[in-house]
Amino acid sequence: MDIFYEQLVKKQLTPMDMMKRGGLLTAFVIVAFLAFFVLPAFSALFASFSIFIVAGAAYGVWYLWGTTNLEYEYILTNGEIDVDKIISQRKRKRMVTVNVRNFTEMGKYADHAEELSRQNFASKVEAARDPRGEDCWYAVTDHAKYGHMLLLFSPNDHIMDGCRDYLKRGVLKD
Repeated sequence: MDIFYEQLVKKQLTPMDMMKRGGLLTAFVIVAFLAFFVLPAFSALFASFSIFIVAGAAYGVWYLWGTTNLEYEYILTNGEIDVDKIISQRKRKRMVTVNVRNFTEMGKYADHAEELSRQNFASKVEAARDPRGEDCWYAVTDHAKYGHMLLLFSPNDHIMDGCRDYLKRGVLKD
């Protein structure tokens, strides 16, 4: 019997995301001020282009603002988890595909964060709603492309039940 589960998780905004948004708004205000007040003082030619400069800056802010709106999609199909990143509901990027059978360790990240921080990982894939949250799980695996890898994700009960069917004994640390 084939197993297919999917889940969409919206990433919570971090303080760094808020700083990016604040920087974008500050940059837009500066560009608008320069375009409407400073450039027309130099030449009438610049005054006629002010509205286009501000419109271009507004589009740039809108586009870059969207890069802080992230969602992650987990698709579990017969023991393989595909993790996709969806940026502002415009662009989808495959982050990683891992086989649950190859997990060497899995558990709640909050319970094991300290011991995991002491380990060396070749790569770390963060696809969790909030890495510091209670619903964040981790999985350690050896990936062909990324080497010794740590995966952080926020699976629901369906994804977890599907994973449990494929995990080796002793891998899950509850």
